[in-house]
Amino acid sequence: MSSSDSPSEDEQAADQHVTGANADSQVLQYFWDLASLQQDEREAAAQALVGALTDSQRQHDESHRAQGAQPSGSLEQPEVGNRQQRMEHCLDCCSPLMAYGLKRLARGLASSRQGARQGFAAAFAATLGHSAAAATEQSSAPLKQPFVSAAGVLALLEACLEVTGSMSGADQRDALLGRVFGLAGLARSGLVTACPAADVSSGSMRGVAVVSSQLVGLLQRKSFLRESAAAALVELLQDLSTQQMEQVLSQAPQLSSLIQTSPAAATPELLFLVLRLWHNLPRQHLQRCQLLPQLPPGAYPPPQQFWLQPSAVDRSAVAPAAAAVFSAKHVQELVPCLLATSASNPRLHPAWGCLLALLVPGFVPVKLAEEQQDSRAQQRRTAPDSQHVSNLWHHFIDSVCLSSSHERKALALQLLQLLLPVMTPETVAVLLSKPVLGCLGTALRNQDSYLHATGKKCMDRLNTCVEHSLLTKDNPA
Repeated sequence: MSSSDSPSEDEQAADQHVTGANADSQVLQYFWDLASLQQDEREAAAQALVGALTDSQRQHDESHRAQGAQPSGSLEQPEVGNRQQRMEHCLDCCSPLMAYGLKRLARGLASSRQGARQGFAAAFAATLGHSAAAATEQSSAPLKQPFVSAAGVLALLEACLEVTGSMSGADQRDALLGRVFGLAGLARSGLVTACPAADVSSGSMRGVAVVSSQLVGLLQRKSFLRESAAAALVELLQDLSTQQMEQVLSQAPQLSSLIQTSPAAATPELLFLVLRLWHNLPRQHLQRCQLLPQLPPGAYPPPQQFWLQPSAVDRSAVAPAAAAVFSAKHVQELVPCLLATSASNPRLHPAWGCLLALLVPGFVPVKLAEEQQDSRAQQRRTAPDSQHVSNLWHHFIDSVCLSSSHERKALALQLLQLLLPVMTPETVAVLLSKPVLGCLGTALRNQDSYLHATGKKCMDRLNTCVEHSLLTKDNPA
């Protein structure tokens, strides 16, 4: 090779290591734009950044990487060396820019600046998705070889989001949230089951079990992590078959133990988790899960699609599950867990989204229906079983909720607003019970009351429902 063809020292150095000081200015701008408060700007920046990282990796594979070389990393015992050494070892198949990008994306997950956590998480998941696509040999994959394994991502998150006792409380909180978002991105990318370390064809679910255990540990560590960790667990586990789920539970004792938590000690996030995974939990775990009712012979849990699009599933397929969940006995058992959902006030806890989908056939939140400006949406909804509503209202709302704190009374009024539009005139009296009317009267009389605004919304919703009922009666066609 002539001297003119030899790479310069600067080119060799840039090829060996990329930092914030020598990275391309356009790439650095993408990272800044990931923190934008505008969703479209974050999406555009994430797409452009992932494209730049992927192009760099493709060039690296063609010129520097041995054919068939696989990413390093083990899901078992940690390898020799400290966190930083293990991370660098697991990124040995990455191009210099890809390695820099992954480390910066991982660190950015801990940033509370504007929309950084959402933007960095989206770019992180999309980047890992290209490695997953290459590992499964998809024809449309832009890369032909994976550049990082699931084990490598776990080592990356451990090194970049380390939590120590010397950190301030706020820094610890940000790092822990970053870990949850990082594990959620790993779950969404599909890399956990795509890489050889967790080869589905061989029946191994080790990678899923390891990630599940880490998410359970975070869920149990701090209350502010519960909802995000539960959502990440659902994303990771909801597509597994019952046989695969059985393998995961056998290798993740923390998850298995969590599912068996008694209703008195369970959190709303756990109720959300078991409802969403009801369809693929093995029989022996269903028998030990006290948060889920025992179904009659021949009945099956709601399919996965039901939780994503309730109206697309035949109601008869979920009727036995709904009847079991809203039986008087089971509602009474769930009372402690349901009461705890008031902690998310003024936002309705996601567990109620699952419960209302079971209670109300084809349930669609009224706000969503209004945004869609569909005047027929309300007419398409079917009234729920009056006995199911009565059980929920008597054993939870009237008996417990309305005799407790302002947050719990606010929860009762929120549910009243959601259920009023789907009740028939004959059954609306179940909702307008004496305790509910007393709570509304007290809230409306005092303008300084914590519940005054919520009470006014309830009355507005009631007026709308009465007007709609009269209009429908006068114009039945």
